[in-house]
Amino acid sequence: MHLKETRRAQNGGKAFLQFQNKRPAWAFAQGVEAFVLLRDEPGLKALEGTVTLCAVRKPGLQVFGRRAEFANEGGIGGKITFLQNITGLWFLQRLMAEWKEEGDEQQYDTLLAAAAEAEIKTVIPVDAKEFQNPKSMQAAICDYCAAHALEVPQTKGATTRVVLQSLAAKYAEATAHLNAMLPTPIKKLHIIGGGSQNKLLNRLTEEALGVPVEAGPVEATAIGNILCQALAKGEVKSVAEMRKIEI
Repeated sequence: MHLKETRRAQNGGKAFLQFQNKRPAWAFAQGVEAFVLLRDEPGLKALEGTVTLCAVRKPGLQVFGRRAEFANEGGIGGKITFLQNITGLWFLQRLMAEWKEEGDEQQYDTLLAAAAEAEIKTVIPVDAKEFQNPKSMQAAICDYCAAHALEVPQTKGATTRVVLQSLAAKYAEATAHLNAMLPTPIKKLHIIGGGSQNKLLNRLTEEALGVPVEAGPVEATAIGNILCQALAKGEVKSVAEMRKIEI
């Protein structure tokens, strides 16, 4: 897959979501570190891209967390990120590539405008096996909807709307699992990475979670990579010094 989405929840009741594009697993950690190192704000974090990572900055409960498909990942300074991998904007990338091959190339701005106007309530399970690597993503979505008595999207805008609100619903599900494992519920979600530029997805996510959503930085992974290298090379001496860097 080319897109990654990540969510992270922290002690202070915020969350983090990062969209990750065609980068190895450690890139997510660097994106999260960029946000945590520079701002040190609590909450759920999400790194959005081809895949989404949803995470919080604390160790998670092993049994319940494993059943909910969360894992503990080591971070800078011995910190632990409790996170879940979710299929992300790879859905939309596949659709746009498919439409382009059919001679009907779409532009993000017009497609998202059409999706915003689409009146369809269908939500699909984004991590279902039917969507892992189908020959046609458009056909896979329509076939799944027909087989499960869901309204079938009839336009590209409606198909995009189904994808985005399904991702938002999955983020809400992951957040509900986190809330069941945290001492206090998530009160804010930070979305970083390239997917944070998708204002419609941000809005749908905010509505699904019922908490404020804050977007950016877009280049969180690159920022985190630079900061981690600077720390390793001794160019900066501490996290406190990192937070004084203007980016």
